Amino acid sequence: MEINRTLLRTLRAEINTEIEKVGQKYGISLRVGNASFTPETFTFKLEGGLIVNGIAIDRDRQAFKANALYLGLAPNDLGREFNFQGNVYKIVGLKPSSKKYPVVGLNIATGKKFKFAVADVKALLK
Repeated sequence: MEINRTLLRTLRAEINTEIEKVGQKYGISLRVGNASFTPETFTFKLEGGLIVNGIAIDRDRQAFKANALYLGLAPNDLGREFNFQGNVYKIVGLKPSSKKYPVVGLNIATGKKFKFAVADVKALLK
């Protein structure tokens, strides 16, 4: 047996299902994040945050609220939806260190996150 991306995707899904139960017990959001691996070992990043008014607080969300104005976006743009290439995305955060594509959008249909340029998001929100 060898550790590979396919195995880690399967493990991540199963682990997320189980740790979600632990998080609910304590009123927090828990999720397995990125992984690094070799053929024999692996390490997952564990991400967590408080759940406030039914919304899990994470780094991307905090960064959006703190930095949106600097980029010409409004803090209340967090959670707004826009259409891009036939898909609907919801703004879920900001990665300030990503200069070219800092806005994090969640594809409503697939649940996957994508990064967008600020100018594109501003134009799509109008």
